[in-house]
Amino acid sequence: MKNKYNNKDVAILLLAGNGTRIYQEIQIKKQFFPINHRELYLYALDSLLQSNLFQRIVLVIDNEDQERIVSNLKTKIEIPDETEISIVYGGKDRNESVYHGLVSLKDIKGEFAVYIHDAARPLIQEETLLQLHEEIQKHDALTLVLPMHDSVLKEKNGKITYVDRKNMYRVLTPQVFDYHKILSIYEGGYDKKDTDDFKKAVVNGLDCKLVRGAAMNFKITEIDDLQLLESVIMSKGV
Repeated sequence: MKNKYNNKDVAILLLAGNGTRIYQEIQIKKQFFPINHRELYLYALDSLLQSNLFQRIVLVIDNEDQERIVSNLKTKIEIPDETEISIVYGGKDRNESVYHGLVSLKDIKGEFAVYIHDAARPLIQEETLLQLHEEIQKHDALTLVLPMHDSVLKEKNGKITYVDRKNMYRVLTPQVFDYHKILSIYEGGYDKKDTDDFKKAVVNGLDCKLVRGAAMNFKITEIDDLQLLESVIMSKGV
C-alpha cells in the first residue's frame, strides 16, 4: 500500500518519571535499571532504530538525566545517519510529557505518523512496528492490545464483583496517530485523567483500530517484571 504520509514516521519514547511503585525496591529509575550491561530503555530505543521507520526519535526525559542519556547515546547505541534523536524535557505527568514531545515536532513539514511508546516496555519487536506502519496508512489512530484471558474482578468497600471479560483487552504501546490530529486534540483540551493517548482519539471520534500485540511487550511495573525481563534477555543473549 502506498504511504499516505509525505515523510517517514516519528517516535516519542517516554523516559520521564520515577516509577514510584518499583523505585523503593531498586533505588534507581526503572528505565535506567541495568540488564545484561545495558540500561533498560536502550532495548526499546534500539528496536525503534533498527526498524528503519523513523526520521526522528524524541526522548522525553527528566532534565537531571540528560547528561547520563547523552553519554549513553554516544557510547552504547548505533544511530543511523538518516535518523535524528532529539531530547525534550517531560512535564508533571504523562499527558504533559507527551504534549511536550508532540510540540517539539512542529518544525517537521508535511504529514506523518507519530508513535508514542513507554520506555517501560523494552521488548517491543521490529515486526510489530512494521505492522503498525502498515495499519496507520488506513486509520487515524492505533493501539496495540491483548485479549483479556484471566478472570477479572473488582472490589469496592469490601464488595467483590466479577467483570465480564468478553471483548475486554489490555492496552499496550506503542500507540500510533496521525500527528496533526493528535496534536490538535492536545491543543484543544483533554481529560487530564486520561491514562493513555488512544482514549483521546476514541473520545474525539477519530478513525481508530485495535491491533493485536505480543505478550512479550509487557510493562515493567513490579520487581517480578524486572526478573522476568532479565530472564528473557539473558535467554536470548540480547
